[in-house]
Amino acid sequence: NCPVYGKDACTHDVFEKYFYSFFWCWSLLTTQGTAALDSFLCYVYAAVVMLMSLLLQGHVVANMSAVVLKSNVEAQNQDAMRSTLAIMKHYKIPSTLQQEVLSFQFHSLQQNAAASLAHILERLPPSMQREVGLYVKVELVTKVPMFQELDPECRLAVANCLEQTFAEPHDLIIEYGEVGTAMYFMMHGFADVIVPYTDNDEDGNEVKTGRIVATIIRGDFFGEIALLKPEMKRTASIQALTYCNLFRLDFEDLQHLFKKWSQ
Repeated sequence: NCPVYGKDACTHDVFEKYFYSFFWCWSLLTTQGTAALDSFLCYVYAAVVMLMSLLLQGHVVANMSAVVLKSNVEAQNQDAMRSTLAIMKHYKIPSTLQQEVLSFQFHSLQQNAAASLAHILERLPPSMQREVGLYVKVELVTKVPMFQELDPECRLAVANCLEQTFAEPHDLIIEYGEVGTAMYFMMHGFADVIVPYTDNDEDGNEVKTGRIVATIIRGDFFGEIALLKPEMKRTASIQALTYCNLFRLDFEDLQHLFKKWSQ
């Protein structure tokens, strides 16, 4: 029966019997389980190939599920905002107030992931909550080129200096011409980068205004020049476009930290 059913039908070694039993269970779970192999190495090779195919399949399925879930969440968010807009139009809410409400709703929907994380963290011990929150900040700090060369402990210390702050739509997070004292990390929301611009009105008179040159989104950082040249004035204004959740890193805190590490 060896040529028909494979070498495992003829073995008398206890270890090999258990191995072949495991192999056939594994084969039945991953394939049709009808292969008849000639040697022990063939069985090992087949088991490894089946394991790799199972891992690959799991990776593909997980990525596809993540894409579908993300698209479903985005579709649900859009439907929620459309419903809100329809209700406000029905009651003839002023357009400016509509924009404020939709901006706040968009910010709230974007916070869903953060809210879920916060709900999970609430069940953890306080020390573990602080540790998880700290490593979220470390990810932000690592994106800044001037911090990438620091060793992990120093980056962790820098992340520990971040302070949370908030901004409402139209708030100036940074104002052109002021002396910079901190840099910022955008956690949620959008903000416009505005540079001064001089134009002429109909009578030929110069009019100072601002021009939007970029938009800051989640995960971006800005104002880092203030940490390198603290006496330098801001070269642009940063105005909140939506409700913004930010982290702030002050120059004084960073200097105190570097003095401590240099000692």
